[in-house]
Amino acid sequence: MAISLYSYWEVQSLGNNNNSGVFDPATTMSATLSSANGTSTLPTISASNYSFVSSDVGNWLYVKSGTSWYPGWYQISSIAGTSAIVNANKFQAVNANVQGAFRDGIGSAASLSSGTWAIDYSQKASAFKNYSDLVLLTTTSLTSAGNTFYPSMIGNSIRIMSGSGFTSGLYVISSMIGVTATIDRAAGTQGSTGGTGLLGGALADLPTAIIGSTAISDKTTIYVKADGTYSWNLDTFIPGTGCYQNIIGYGTYRYDQSKVSVSIGASSTFIKNTSYMKIFNFVFDGGSNLNSIAINNNSFGGIVYNCHFKNLTGCLNFGGTLMKGLVQNCTNINIPFIHDSVLTGCTGTGNTCFFNASFEDCLIYNNSASQDLISVLSSLNRNIYNNTFYNNTAPKLINLINTDSRVTTIFTFNNIFSGNSGTVFNVSSGYHAYAYDIVTNAFYNNGDIGSEPPNTLGSHINFVENEIILTGNPFINAASADFRLNNISGAGASCRNNGLMPLNPLLNISNYMNIGAVQSKNPYINLNLTGGIGG
Repeated sequence: MAISLYSYWEVQSLGNNNNSGVFDPATTMSATLSSANGTSTLPTISASNYSFVSSDVGNWLYVKSGTSWYPGWYQISSIAGTSAIVNANKFQAVNANVQGAFRDGIGSAASLSSGTWAIDYSQKASAFKNYSDLVLLTTTSLTSAGNTFYPSMIGNSIRIMSGSGFTSGLYVISSMIGVTATIDRAAGTQGSTGGTGLLGGALADLPTAIIGSTAISDKTTIYVKADGTYSWNLDTFIPGTGCYQNIIGYGTYRYDQSKVSVSIGASSTFIKNTSYMKIFNFVFDGGSNLNSIAINNNSFGGIVYNCHFKNLTGCLNFGGTLMKGLVQNCTNINIPFIHDSVLTGCTGTGNTCFFNASFEDCLIYNNSASQDLISVLSSLNRNIYNNTFYNNTAPKLINLINTDSRVTTIFTFNNIFSGNSGTVFNVSSGYHAYAYDIVTNAFYNNGDIGSEPPNTLGSHINFVENEIILTGNPFINAASADFRLNNISGAGASCRNNGLMPLNPLLNISNYMNIGAVQSKNPYINLNLTGGIGG
């Protein structure tokens, strides 16, 4: 077997790219774990085939399975004789599904036995073991006289670096026989001695982890710890074949959604690939350096969630990606599906700012473009709804283009347009008779409404209904980015409870009917851009 689809990779700013950095739970672990106080927040655990030692402290006990055990990761806090005491406080342990533990204890009973387990040594900056005397008893069996292999190491990886007859590479300890470690594949010639390598410890940068885990799958997860700023000054191409990882930033616990800061230099791309990825919890800062790019993925789809992109001068190019986050002071953005996001200070220099994009529940303010701010193509199933547009500058704010022979419709509804220059809507000739559905949008103090009343561009291809022409500014304090609706008649009050009905009329969600992005149904929009989603 190779490193499995379900492996976990660890990156820390103080790590080392010579560390092994991988823990693989899809291995044959021993079922020898027990506890007499499993419901305690600090339970004592023992293993009949292993004596816990002081160097285990700070590493994470992994419970894979067992009757009444709670599978997951528990940090080892101290040693008591040959046993270990672990932190099993709720939300300080991590469930096997990598969510926060929602209950205290390591199991549902005080007396626990036959737990299947290992210790995850990948979550520290330094390697757990440094080998200089590895021996290949067979091509897949390792021993060491100076650093004995133990059952606690199953599931961990070892990076073999050198040695006559050895094949350098990253290997996983898949099982144990006595003090002999069985690894996932052949590591050289049988009988080779003097092999060097490192077991455990985090890698130092994300691209190294991505390249190392190429040809894994979307079940593979790379965790990046927010323990410092990661600097990147290269233009690295990550091969597209098999790059389907989940890349997740975190702070103290892997589920906590703390953001990782990445500084990107001139003519540098942090992730450049042609395949599917899911990226969570990052701040990418280009520092306004020329041609600084966070992610360039121009082929396949993906998800970018809770990320902050700022001061990037290269095109943000995410192919078929769905994004939820904050884009600030970036240029020429190609993200096809943008939901629950804040977009501000962005520019389209010489062209469109947001290419062929679909927007839902977004704050879009203080942006500019020399052509269209947003282009929307029916052939790509793009639509615009439940957004707030404020103080944007472009000849055409939204250019609706329907050229799709499949008789699709571009839907634009429940949006607020306030203080924008240029034409709000430009409608191109429609391919069919129901090309554009423009319903229940509110307008105040824009340069020109365009296709809206008096509907100068109107024709049989447009369905335009329930325009709300406001007589006052609808926001509490737009200049301070407070886009909550005020209660002034003819202004914010006219946008309250005046939107389209939910698709399911049985739903009863407070303020669902408000027009615009900022309402109680949308928890992702954070008014304070220094915190929350702003990072």
